Amino acid sequence: MNKLLLTGSTGFVGSALLPRLVRSFKVYAIVRKNPKKKIKKVIYVKINLFDQKKVFSLLKKEKFKNLIHLAWEARPKIFWNLKNNINFFHASINLYYNFCKFGGKFAILVGSSAECNLRNKIIEEKETIQKFTFSRYSISKYLFFLNAKKISNIFNSKMIWARLFWIYGYKQPKGKLFSDLKRHLQKKKKFIIKNKYDSINMMHVKDVAEALFKISNFRIQGIANIASMNNYKIFQLIAMIKNKNLRKKIILKNENKNYFFKKIIINKLRKICFVERFNIQSEIERMIK
Repeated sequence: MNKLLLTGSTGFVGSALLPRLVRSFKVYAIVRKNPKKKIKKVIYVKINLFDQKKVFSLLKKEKFKNLIHLAWEARPKIFWNLKNNINFFHASINLYYNFCKFGGKFAILVGSSAECNLRNKIIEEKETIQKFTFSRYSISKYLFFLNAKKISNIFNSKMIWARLFWIYGYKQPKGKLFSDLKRHLQKKKKFIIKNKYDSINMMHVKDVAEALFKISNFRIQGIANIASMNNYKIFQLIAMIKNKNLRKKIILKNENKNYFFKKIIINKLRKICFVERFNIQSEIERMIK
């Protein structure tokens, strides 16, 4: 089996992806501390990604052919301008450069919707950076993408930039729309949503994991938007909650007058014949119980 190096294996997406990967790869997972639940066949490597010398030694020794790099600063609500984004940028450059240098052939590097100008009605699968607002997170991600492209060209290695959008799921961390909604409703507290007409594209975390897995097998290149075929406005998602008493606790406001209904192009997912398995209405019902 081909060896694959995975970062961010204990995160929201990584924990959904890891069980899928072990079916096709000999997986090495970089972790800062030993996970509470270990998956059989996974080789856990206890290394801080910021320790560039240890990362260099691991890559030189194992000579991985495949890489999926998920790890980044992602603490909800506060991650946008934390200096740790800069640390992840430098660590990611070191990781990808040495992966390619020691024989790496294919990598999935994870981008973000934060790179895009979300005021556009159509989000293409192409290079872009939002011009109306900047953060350390969006700039660091975008600069990593530009540098990774150059590194790929130097070593003639293949790379896909998998751009993630809005993700939901049962074990979503605090600070996200549905995790916070669930917590408020369980405590029978009111939940305020400021921009009910905002367009949002929600994809289940297990569908995201499956999409990344299929990409790792098809080895397509370029930029791929990892998003659902369906867009909703927030008030439409809330209307999916069948329990009227719960819905009454949700206060919908319209503070943003400049809302846009965005269409996200997903040609790469169509190319690999990817089909979503999870229905958002049933999952919303399950999550808020």
